Amino acid sequence: MKILNLRNNAFQRIEPSIAKELPGLVKLDLSGNKISVIEKNSFVGLTLLEELSLDNNQISEIHDGEFNGLKNLKTLNLANNKLAKITKNTFNGLDNLEILILKGNNLADVDWAAFSGLKKLRTLDLGTNQLTNIELRRLQNLQRLYLNNNSIQSLKNVVLRDLSNLVSLSLDRNSITRISDDDLSDLSQSGRLTSLSIVSNKISEIESRAFEHVHELSILSLQHNELTQLTSPTANGMVPFLRPLKKLKSLYLSNNKIAKIDADSLQGLVRLKEISLDHNNIRTVDTGAFHDIHLNKLFLNGNQLYYLPKGLFDEWNKNDIYAIDLSDNVWECVCSGGEEWLANWLHSVGEANTPQGKLGCLIEQCVPSTTDHPPWIIAIAIAFSTISVVCIIVIAFLLLQEGKRPRLPSFMNHIQRVPSDREKLISDHLAFPNPVTSIPDQVMPTRASIKLAGSSNNGTRKKVHFDDS
Repeated sequence: MKILNLRNNAFQRIEPSIAKELPGLVKLDLSGNKISVIEKNSFVGLTLLEELSLDNNQISEIHDGEFNGLKNLKTLNLANNKLAKITKNTFNGLDNLEILILKGNNLADVDWAAFSGLKKLRTLDLGTNQLTNIELRRLQNLQRLYLNNNSIQSLKNVVLRDLSNLVSLSLDRNSITRISDDDLSDLSQSGRLTSLSIVSNKISEIESRAFEHVHELSILSLQHNELTQLTSPTANGMVPFLRPLKKLKSLYLSNNKIAKIDADSLQGLVRLKEISLDHNNIRTVDTGAFHDIHLNKLFLNGNQLYYLPKGLFDEWNKNDIYAIDLSDNVWECVCSGGEEWLANWLHSVGEANTPQGKLGCLIEQCVPSTTDHPPWIIAIAIAFSTISVVCIIVIAFLLLQEGKRPRLPSFMNHIQRVPSDREKLISDHLAFPNPVTSIPDQVMPTRASIKLAGSSNNGTRKKVHFDDS
Protein backbone atom coordinates (compact mmCIF):
# COMPACT_ATOMS: atom_id res chain seq x y z
CA MET A 1 0.00 0.00 0.00
CA LYS A 2 1.32 3.42 -1.02
CA ILE A 3 -1.58 5.73 -0.10
CA LEU A 4 -3.49 5.66 3.20
CA ASN A 5 -6.34 8.13 3.82
CA LEU A 6 -7.61 8.27 7.40
CA ARG A 7 -8.89 11.84 7.38
CA ASN A 8 -11.93 13.09 9.29
CA ASN A 9 -12.02 10.36 11.91
CA ALA A 10 -11.54 10.45 15.69
CA PHE A 11 -7.92 9.35 16.06
CA GLN A 12 -6.25 10.87 19.12
CA ARG A 13 -2.77 9.46 18.55
CA ILE A 14 -0.61 8.05 15.80
CA GLU A 15 -0.02 4.35 16.16
CA PRO A 16 3.63 3.34 15.61
CA SER A 17 2.36 0.11 14.09
CA ILE A 18 1.49 2.04 10.90
CA ALA A 19 5.16 2.25 9.99
CA LYS A 20 5.78 -1.38 10.79
CA GLU A 21 2.84 -2.71 8.82
CA LEU A 22 2.97 -0.28 5.90
CA PRO A 23 6.62 0.59 5.29
CA GLY A 24 5.93 1.30 1.61
CA LEU A 25 3.60 4.25 2.25
CA VAL A 26 4.17 7.28 -0.01
CA LYS A 27 1.19 9.38 1.12
CA LEU A 28 -0.42 9.41 4.59
CA ASP A 29 -3.43 11.62 5.33
CA LEU A 30 -4.40 12.00 9.01
CA SER A 31 -6.09 15.41 8.71
CA GLY A 32 -9.33 16.25 10.47
CA ASN A 33 -8.78 14.03 13.50
CA LYS A 34 -8.23 14.78 17.19
CA ILE A 35 -4.52 14.25 17.47
CA SER A 36 -3.00 16.54 20.13
CA VAL A 37 0.56 15.26 20.46
CA ILE A 38 2.98 13.62 18.05
CA GLU A 39 4.69 10.95 20.08
CA LYS A 40 8.28 9.90 19.63
CA ASN A 41 9.05 7.36 16.93
CA SER A 42 5.60 7.76 15.41
CA PHE A 43 7.03 7.80 11.90
CA VAL A 44 10.11 5.66 12.24
CA GLY A 45 10.37 3.28 9.33
CA LEU A 46 8.37 5.36 6.82
CA THR A 47 11.46 6.01 4.76
CA LEU A 48 9.53 6.22 1.47
CA LEU A 49 6.89 8.68 2.71
CA GLU A 50 6.68 11.81 0.53
CA GLU A 51 3.49 13.51 1.74
CA LEU A 52 2.20 13.77 5.32
CA SER A 53 -1.04 15.64 6.16
CA LEU A 54 -1.70 16.43 9.81
CA ASP A 55 -3.80 19.58 9.27
CA ASN A 56 -6.99 20.34 11.20
CA ASN A 57 -6.03 18.43 14.32
CA GLN A 58 -5.33 19.68 17.85
CA ILE A 59 -1.55 19.42 17.85
CA SER A 60 -0.06 21.87 20.37
CA GLU A 61 3.50 20.58 20.55
CA ILE A 62 6.06 18.80 18.41
CA HIS A 63 8.99 17.27 20.24
CA ASP A 64 12.46 17.60 18.82
CA GLY A 65 13.37 14.87 16.38
CA GLU A 66 9.78 13.70 15.75
CA PHE A 67 10.36 13.71 11.99
CA ASN A 68 13.73 11.97 12.04
CA GLY A 69 13.80 9.20 9.50
CA LEU A 70 11.47 10.92 7.01
CA LYS A 71 14.34 11.46 4.61
CA ASN A 72 12.13 11.51 1.50
CA LEU A 73 9.31 13.67 2.86
CA LYS A 74 8.53 16.51 0.42
CA THR A 75 5.25 17.92 1.79
CA LEU A 76 4.34 18.44 5.45
CA ASN A 77 0.97 20.02 6.25
CA LEU A 78 0.46 21.16 9.84
CA ALA A 79 -2.16 23.83 9.12
CA ASN A 80 -4.94 24.70 11.56
CA ASN A 81 -3.55 23.17 14.70
CA LYS A 82 -2.63 24.74 18.04
CA LEU A 83 1.11 25.07 17.71
CA ALA A 84 2.49 27.99 19.72
CA LYS A 85 6.20 27.28 19.56
CA ILE A 86 8.87 26.01 17.19
CA THR A 87 12.30 25.10 18.50
CA LYS A 88 15.64 24.88 16.79
CA ASN A 89 15.38 21.11 16.18
CA THR A 90 11.66 20.79 15.38
CA PHE A 91 12.27 19.96 11.72
CA ASN A 92 15.46 17.96 12.05
CA GLY A 93 15.75 15.16 9.51
CA LEU A 94 13.56 16.76 6.82
CA ASP A 95 16.44 17.21 4.40
CA ASN A 96 14.29 16.92 1.25
CA LEU A 97 11.23 18.89 2.41
CA GLU A 98 9.87 21.18 -0.33
CA ILE A 99 6.51 22.36 1.04
CA LEU A 100 5.86 23.29 4.68
CA ILE A 101 2.44 24.59 5.68
CA LEU A 102 2.10 26.05 9.18
CA LYS A 103 -0.79 28.47 8.66
CA GLY A 104 -3.66 28.73 11.12
CA ASN A 105 -1.73 28.02 14.32
CA ASN A 106 -0.89 30.15 17.36
CA LEU A 107 2.79 30.65 16.56
CA ALA A 108 4.36 33.55 18.41
CA ASP A 109 7.64 32.05 19.62
CA VAL A 110 9.79 30.80 16.75
CA ASP A 111 13.47 29.92 16.70
CA TRP A 112 14.20 30.86 13.11
CA ALA A 113 17.21 28.55 13.07
CA ALA A 114 14.68 25.71 12.78
CA PHE A 115 14.36 26.51 9.06
CA SER A 116 18.05 26.77 8.26
CA GLY A 117 18.40 23.06 7.54
CA LEU A 118 15.53 22.99 5.02
CA LYS A 119 17.77 23.57 2.05
CA LYS A 120 15.29 22.29 -0.53
CA LEU A 121 12.26 24.17 0.79
CA ARG A 122 10.32 25.86 -2.05
CA THR A 123 7.09 26.94 -0.30
CA LEU A 124 6.70 28.15 3.28
CA ASP A 125 3.29 29.21 4.60
CA LEU A 126 3.34 30.95 7.99
CA GLY A 127 0.06 32.77 7.51
CA THR A 128 -2.62 33.32 10.16
CA ASN A 129 -0.44 33.15 13.23
CA GLN A 130 0.64 35.71 15.84
CA LEU A 131 4.06 36.54 14.46
CA THR A 132 5.44 40.05 14.95
CA ASN A 133 8.86 39.49 13.41
CA ILE A 134 10.35 37.23 10.73
CA GLU A 135 13.93 36.20 10.14
CA LEU A 136 14.73 33.78 7.36
CA ARG A 137 18.20 33.32 5.90
CA ARG A 138 20.00 31.26 3.28
CA LEU A 139 17.00 29.35 1.96
CA GLN A 140 18.39 29.24 -1.55
CA ASN A 141 15.46 27.31 -3.07
CA LEU A 142 12.58 29.14 -1.38
CA GLN A 143 10.21 30.48 -4.04
CA ARG A 144 6.96 31.31 -2.25
CA LEU A 145 6.65 32.82 1.21
CA TYR A 146 3.32 33.58 2.87
CA LEU A 147 3.36 35.83 5.95
CA ASN A 148 -0.23 37.07 5.71
CA ASN A 149 -2.62 37.42 8.65
CA ASN A 150 -0.04 38.01 11.33
CA SER A 151 0.75 40.93 13.66
CA ILE A 152 3.64 42.54 11.76
CA GLN A 153 3.59 46.30 12.31
CA SER A 154 6.73 47.30 10.44
CA LEU A 155 8.70 45.88 7.53
CA LYS A 156 11.81 46.62 9.57
CA ASN A 157 10.85 43.52 11.57
CA VAL A 158 10.93 41.35 8.45
CA VAL A 159 14.45 40.09 7.66
CA LEU A 160 14.65 38.05 4.46
CA ARG A 161 18.26 37.52 3.44
CA ASP A 162 19.90 35.35 0.82
CA LEU A 163 16.60 34.18 -0.67
CA SER A 164 17.96 34.22 -4.19
CA ASN A 165 15.09 32.26 -5.81
CA LEU A 166 12.18 33.95 -4.06
CA VAL A 167 9.44 34.64 -6.61
CA SER A 168 6.37 35.54 -4.54
CA LEU A 169 5.98 37.26 -1.16
CA SER A 170 2.68 37.86 0.63
CA LEU A 171 2.35 40.20 3.61
CA ASP A 172 -1.41 40.65 3.40
CA ARG A 173 -3.59 41.56 6.37
CA ASN A 174 -0.96 42.71 8.83
CA SER A 175 -0.65 46.11 10.55
CA ILE A 176 2.00 47.76 8.37
CA THR A 177 1.53 51.55 8.18
CA ARG A 178 4.34 52.72 5.86
CA ILE A 179 7.10 51.53 3.56
CA SER A 180 10.34 53.42 4.02
CA ASP A 181 13.21 53.64 1.56
CA ASP A 182 15.23 50.84 3.22
CA ASP A 183 12.45 48.53 4.41
CA LEU A 184 12.80 46.18 1.45
CA SER A 185 16.57 46.40 1.13
CA ASP A 186 17.11 42.74 2.11
CA LEU A 187 15.09 41.71 -0.94
CA SER A 188 17.66 43.26 -3.25
CA GLN A 189 19.29 39.81 -3.14
CA SER A 190 16.06 38.24 -4.41
CA GLY A 191 16.55 39.07 -8.06
CA ARG A 192 13.74 36.76 -9.17
CA LEU A 193 11.03 38.35 -7.01
CA THR A 194 8.18 39.20 -9.38
CA SER A 195 5.13 39.30 -7.11
CA LEU A 196 4.73 41.37 -3.94
CA SER A 197 1.42 41.58 -2.11
CA ILE A 198 0.83 43.89 0.87
CA VAL A 199 -2.96 43.93 0.79
CA SER A 200 -5.25 45.02 3.63
CA ASN A 201 -2.72 46.76 5.82
CA LYS A 202 -2.78 50.38 6.99
CA ILE A 203 -0.24 51.83 4.58
CA SER A 204 -0.65 55.57 4.12
CA GLU A 205 2.86 56.47 2.96
CA ILE A 206 5.43 54.94 0.62
CA GLU A 207 8.76 56.71 0.27
CA SER A 208 10.10 57.52 -3.17
CA ARG A 209 12.91 54.92 -3.28
CA ALA A 210 11.14 52.11 -1.43
CA PHE A 211 10.71 49.93 -4.52
CA GLU A 212 14.22 50.39 -5.90
CA HIS A 213 15.24 47.17 -4.12
CA VAL A 214 12.53 45.13 -5.86
CA HIS A 215 12.73 46.65 -9.33
CA GLU A 216 12.10 43.26 -11.01
CA LEU A 217 8.48 43.17 -9.84
CA SER A 218 5.84 42.44 -12.45
CA ILE A 219 2.90 42.22 -10.00
CA LEU A 220 2.30 44.66 -7.12
CA SER A 221 -0.79 44.43 -4.92
CA LEU A 222 -1.54 47.33 -2.56
CA GLN A 223 -5.32 47.29 -2.44
CA HIS A 224 -7.28 47.95 0.77
CA ASN A 225 -4.79 50.37 2.28
CA GLU A 226 -4.94 54.09 3.09
CA LEU A 227 -2.89 55.63 0.28
CA THR A 228 -4.05 59.11 -0.75
CA GLN A 229 -1.58 59.74 -3.57
CA LEU A 230 0.97 58.00 -5.79
CA THR A 231 3.80 60.42 -5.09
CA SER A 232 6.12 61.06 -2.15
CA PRO A 233 7.62 64.32 -0.87
CA THR A 234 11.37 64.69 -1.35
CA ALA A 235 13.89 67.52 -1.30
CA ASN A 236 13.28 67.88 -5.05
CA GLY A 237 9.51 67.97 -4.79
CA MET A 238 6.93 65.25 -5.22
CA VAL A 239 8.31 62.05 -6.79
CA PRO A 240 6.25 59.02 -7.96
CA PHE A 241 7.14 56.05 -5.78
CA LEU A 242 6.25 53.58 -8.57
CA ARG A 243 8.89 54.97 -10.94
CA PRO A 244 11.57 52.28 -10.24
CA LEU A 245 9.23 49.47 -11.33
CA LYS A 246 10.07 49.50 -15.03
CA LYS A 247 8.97 45.87 -15.50
CA LEU A 248 5.63 46.14 -13.71
CA LYS A 249 2.74 44.58 -15.64
CA SER A 250 -0.09 44.41 -13.09
CA LEU A 251 -0.82 47.08 -10.48
CA TYR A 252 -3.64 46.71 -7.97
CA LEU A 253 -4.60 49.83 -5.98
CA SER A 254 -8.30 49.23 -5.36
CA ASN A 255 -9.97 50.47 -2.17
CA ASN A 256 -7.51 53.13 -1.15
CA LYS A 257 -8.14 56.88 -0.72
CA ILE A 258 -6.39 58.13 -3.84
CA ALA A 259 -7.85 61.46 -5.00
CA LYS A 260 -5.92 62.23 -8.18
CA ILE A 261 -3.83 60.58 -10.90
CA ASP A 262 -1.15 63.10 -11.82
CA ALA A 263 0.44 63.23 -15.25
CA ASP A 264 3.64 61.65 -13.91
CA SER A 265 2.18 59.23 -11.33
CA LEU A 266 2.67 56.25 -13.67
CA GLN A 267 5.60 57.68 -15.57
CA GLY A 268 8.04 55.07 -16.86
CA LEU A 269 5.75 52.06 -16.37
CA VAL A 270 5.93 51.25 -20.08
CA ARG A 271 5.20 47.53 -19.60
CA LEU A 272 2.07 48.07 -17.53
CA LYS A 273 -0.89 46.14 -18.93
CA GLU A 274 -3.39 46.08 -16.09
CA ILE A 275 -4.26 48.63 -13.42
CA SER A 276 -7.04 48.58 -10.84
CA LEU A 277 -7.89 51.97 -9.36
CA ASP A 278 -11.50 51.23 -8.51
CA HIS A 279 -13.19 52.30 -5.30
CA ASN A 280 -10.94 55.21 -4.46
CA ASN A 281 -11.80 58.92 -4.23
CA ILE A 282 -10.42 59.85 -7.64
CA ARG A 283 -11.87 63.11 -8.98
CA THR A 284 -9.22 64.03 -11.53
CA VAL A 285 -7.08 62.20 -14.06
CA ASP A 286 -4.55 64.50 -15.69
CA THR A 287 -4.00 64.65 -19.44
CA GLY A 288 -1.08 62.37 -20.25
CA ALA A 289 -1.56 60.16 -17.19
CA PHE A 290 -1.35 57.09 -19.45
CA HIS A 291 1.31 58.43 -21.80
CA ASP A 292 3.47 55.62 -23.24
CA ILE A 293 1.30 53.06 -21.43
CA HIS A 294 -0.73 50.57 -23.48
CA LEU A 295 -3.20 48.95 -21.09
CA ASN A 296 -5.26 45.82 -21.65
CA LYS A 297 -7.35 46.29 -18.52
CA LEU A 298 -8.39 49.44 -16.66
CA PHE A 299 -10.73 49.66 -13.69
CA LEU A 300 -11.75 53.16 -12.59
CA ASN A 301 -15.22 52.29 -11.32
CA GLY A 302 -16.51 53.45 -7.97
CA ASN A 303 -14.76 56.84 -7.91
CA GLN A 304 -15.87 60.50 -8.09
CA LEU A 305 -15.03 61.14 -11.74
CA TYR A 306 -17.26 63.51 -13.69
CA TYR A 307 -14.94 64.12 -16.64
CA LEU A 308 -11.89 62.65 -18.40
CA PRO A 309 -9.68 64.78 -20.68
CA LYS A 310 -10.18 64.22 -24.37
CA GLY A 311 -7.56 61.98 -25.96
CA LEU A 312 -6.63 60.25 -22.69
CA PHE A 313 -6.75 56.82 -24.35
CA ASP A 314 -5.57 57.79 -27.83
CA GLU A 315 -2.35 55.77 -27.58
CA TRP A 316 -4.19 52.51 -26.93
CA ASN A 317 -4.94 49.90 -29.53
CA LYS A 318 -8.64 49.15 -29.11
CA ASN A 319 -8.11 45.60 -30.34
CA ASP A 320 -5.79 44.93 -27.38
CA ILE A 321 -8.26 46.09 -24.72
CA TYR A 322 -9.78 43.18 -22.77
CA ALA A 323 -11.73 45.00 -20.09
CA ILE A 324 -12.49 48.56 -19.03
CA ASP A 325 -14.90 49.60 -16.29
CA LEU A 326 -15.84 53.26 -15.72
CA SER A 327 -19.14 52.66 -13.95
CA ASP A 328 -20.41 54.11 -10.67
CA ASN A 329 -18.91 57.56 -11.15
CA VAL A 330 -20.65 60.96 -11.28
CA TRP A 331 -20.27 61.56 -15.01
CA GLU A 332 -21.55 64.82 -16.50
CA CYS A 333 -22.09 64.57 -20.25
CA VAL A 334 -22.36 67.70 -22.43
CA CYS A 335 -22.63 66.70 -26.07
CA SER A 336 -22.55 70.22 -27.52
CA GLY A 337 -19.22 71.68 -28.53
CA GLY A 338 -17.65 68.36 -29.45
CA GLU A 339 -15.94 67.94 -26.07
CA GLU A 340 -17.94 64.93 -24.95
CA TRP A 341 -16.12 61.90 -26.34
CA LEU A 342 -16.08 59.22 -23.66
CA ALA A 343 -19.47 57.64 -24.36
CA ASN A 344 -18.62 57.22 -28.04
CA TRP A 345 -15.20 55.78 -27.18
CA LEU A 346 -16.71 53.22 -24.81
CA HIS A 347 -19.12 52.18 -27.55
CA SER A 348 -16.21 51.76 -29.96
CA VAL A 349 -14.40 49.19 -27.77
CA GLY A 350 -17.40 46.87 -27.93
CA GLU A 351 -17.36 43.89 -25.55
CA ALA A 352 -14.28 45.22 -23.76
CA ASN A 353 -16.61 47.72 -22.07
CA THR A 354 -17.49 45.64 -19.00
CA PRO A 355 -19.26 47.87 -16.44
CA GLN A 356 -20.12 46.25 -13.13
CA GLY A 357 -22.30 49.18 -12.08
CA LYS A 358 -24.19 52.11 -13.62
CA LEU A 359 -22.66 54.16 -16.41
CA GLY A 360 -25.07 57.07 -16.03
CA CYS A 361 -25.05 59.39 -19.04
CA LEU A 362 -22.19 57.43 -20.65
CA ILE A 363 -24.68 54.82 -21.76
CA GLU A 364 -25.87 57.18 -24.54
CA GLN A 365 -23.67 58.20 -27.45
CA CYS A 366 -23.34 61.86 -28.42
CA VAL A 367 -24.51 62.51 -31.99
CA PRO A 368 -22.53 65.33 -33.64
CA SER A 369 -24.44 68.27 -35.18
CA THR A 370 -24.94 68.01 -38.97
CA THR A 371 -25.41 71.78 -39.51
CA ASP A 372 -22.37 74.04 -39.62
CA HIS A 373 -23.23 77.75 -39.62
CA PRO A 374 -20.82 80.30 -41.15
CA PRO A 375 -19.23 82.75 -38.72
CA TRP A 376 -21.20 85.79 -39.98
CA ILE A 377 -24.50 84.08 -39.13
CA ILE A 378 -23.23 83.26 -35.67
CA ALA A 379 -22.12 86.91 -35.23
CA ILE A 380 -25.55 88.22 -36.25
CA ALA A 381 -27.25 85.76 -33.90
CA ILE A 382 -25.06 86.95 -31.06
CA ALA A 383 -25.83 90.60 -31.88
CA PHE A 384 -29.58 89.98 -31.90
CA SER A 385 -29.30 88.09 -28.66
CA THR A 386 -27.43 90.99 -27.09
CA ILE A 387 -30.03 93.53 -28.29
CA SER A 388 -32.82 91.32 -26.94
CA VAL A 389 -31.18 91.17 -23.56
CA VAL A 390 -30.77 94.97 -23.48
CA CYS A 391 -34.44 95.44 -24.40
CA ILE A 392 -35.54 93.08 -21.68
CA ILE A 393 -33.45 95.01 -19.17
CA VAL A 394 -34.98 98.35 -20.27
CA ILE A 395 -38.52 96.98 -20.12
CA ALA A 396 -37.88 95.57 -16.69
CA PHE A 397 -36.58 98.96 -15.54
CA LEU A 398 -39.67 100.75 -16.86
CA LEU A 399 -41.96 98.26 -15.19
CA LEU A 400 -40.22 98.87 -11.92
CA GLN A 401 -40.82 102.61 -12.35
CA GLU A 402 -44.51 102.14 -13.14
CA GLY A 403 -46.80 103.71 -10.55
CA LYS A 404 -44.26 106.35 -9.56
CA ARG A 405 -45.40 109.85 -10.69
CA PRO A 406 -42.41 111.64 -12.10
CA ARG A 407 -41.66 115.22 -11.15
CA LEU A 408 -42.08 117.45 -14.21
CA PRO A 409 -39.40 119.93 -15.19
CA SER A 410 -39.84 123.59 -14.13
CA PHE A 411 -40.66 124.82 -17.65
CA MET A 412 -43.77 122.58 -17.64
CA ASN A 413 -45.16 123.94 -14.36
CA HIS A 414 -47.63 126.21 -16.24
CA ILE A 415 -49.62 123.21 -17.49
CA GLN A 416 -49.78 121.46 -14.20
CA ARG A 417 -52.85 123.35 -13.11
CA VAL A 418 -55.46 125.12 -15.28
CA PRO A 419 -58.95 126.35 -14.27
CA SER A 420 -60.68 123.64 -16.22
CA ASP A 421 -58.91 121.03 -14.13
CA ARG A 422 -60.84 122.29 -11.13
CA GLU A 423 -64.24 122.82 -12.91
CA LYS A 424 -67.00 120.37 -12.09
CA LEU A 425 -68.71 119.07 -15.15
CA ILE A 426 -71.30 117.09 -13.21
CA SER A 427 -73.42 118.64 -10.46
CA ASP A 428 -73.38 117.43 -6.93
CA HIS A 429 -77.23 117.50 -7.05
CA LEU A 430 -77.70 114.45 -9.26
CA ALA A 431 -80.81 112.47 -8.41
CA PHE A 432 -82.08 109.08 -9.36
CA PRO A 433 -83.88 107.50 -11.21
CA ASN A 434 -83.68 110.34 -13.83
CA PRO A 435 -80.62 112.46 -13.11
CA VAL A 436 -80.77 114.18 -16.50
CA THR A 437 -83.67 116.43 -15.39
CA SER A 438 -81.58 117.88 -12.60
CA ILE A 439 -78.62 118.92 -14.76
CA PRO A 440 -78.26 122.75 -14.67
CA ASP A 441 -79.14 124.62 -17.85
CA GLN A 442 -75.75 126.18 -18.22
CA VAL A 443 -74.10 122.83 -18.80
CA MET A 444 -76.70 121.51 -21.27
CA PRO A 445 -75.90 121.49 -24.98
CA THR A 446 -76.93 124.76 -26.65
CA ARG A 447 -78.22 123.17 -29.84
CA ALA A 448 -80.05 120.27 -28.26
CA SER A 449 -83.39 120.10 -26.49
CA ILE A 450 -84.75 117.20 -24.54
CA LYS A 451 -88.32 116.08 -24.79
CA LEU A 452 -89.74 113.62 -22.39
CA ALA A 453 -92.60 111.63 -23.85
CA GLY A 454 -95.07 109.55 -21.92
CA SER A 455 -93.68 110.64 -18.60
CA SER A 456 -96.16 109.86 -15.95
CA ASN A 457 -95.95 108.70 -12.44
CA ASN A 458 -97.49 105.38 -13.21
CA GLY A 459 -95.66 104.71 -16.46
CA THR A 460 -92.92 102.20 -16.54
CA ARG A 461 -91.26 103.31 -19.78
CA LYS A 462 -89.84 106.71 -20.67
CA LYS A 463 -88.85 107.87 -24.14
CA VAL A 464 -86.26 110.56 -24.80
CA HIS A 465 -85.97 112.46 -28.11
CA PHE A 466 -83.09 114.70 -29.16
CA ASP A 467 -84.06 117.33 -31.79
CA ASP A 468 -81.73 119.86 -33.28
CA SER A 469 -83.25 123.44 -33.15
